[in-house]
Amino acid sequence: MPRKRQIELNEATREEIKATARQLMSDKGTAGLSLRAIARNMDMTAPALYHYFGSLDDLITALILDGFNGYADYVRYRRDEAATSGHSIPQQIFVAMKAFREWAVEHPTDFQLIYGNPIPGYVAPAEITTPAAARMGAVFMEMLIPGLDAGEIKIPEPQRIIPATVQAHYADKYSIEGEMGEIFHMMNQMWGMMYGLVALEVYNHTTPVVGDTAAFYEQAVRSHLQLMGIKLD
Repeated sequence: MPRKRQIELNEATREEIKATARQLMSDKGTAGLSLRAIARNMDMTAPALYHYFGSLDDLITALILDGFNGYADYVRYRRDEAATSGHSIPQQIFVAMKAFREWAVEHPTDFQLIYGNPIPGYVAPAEITTPAAARMGAVFMEMLIPGLDAGEIKIPEPQRIIPATVQAHYADKYSIEGEMGEIFHMMNQMWGMMYGLVALEVYNHTTPVVGDTAAFYEQAVRSHLQLMGIKLD
């Protein structure tokens, strides 16, 4: 068989394995994930899966990378659409924040894998997963920095106050200080607000209380942006 065709078949099988793993996690939770269960669902032998993934941990890491990268790519895509349509940076931020929820409610299993349910015995390789996780923050920093430089965003004085211990952490771990530290802190507050509301919805805590979760989230985002000094058109 030509090498190109074999590579394509291998990649297709890898994707099928990952899709089967996601379905198992959706049906039985992360604790129900095993190579044996995947093989059984695919009518394969468990040893055959090692041709595609060296271990269950390798498969989980691949799923996590897919989750982080797919999430950031979607939010960036929606942000870029808004930019191409001529929307201001504050409006782009608003669109990106809504996209953060959109992807999560469409991919609840992936969201829970990367931000919620731990898998017993699995330890994520930080050198591989951390850069992927950081891509989401980069999407928002790419709007906040030029927005502030252009005067489209102004950080209110109360929002410039960073707890001393948090500020020290930014400086020690990321070498971020001064105005850049304030921007980074703003992004982290935005991320915390988005994650909190989306996680509550994905885990079905919000819907019984508010009903229309999309409207609830959008109103909360608008209020948060106003608090952060980001005025929508």
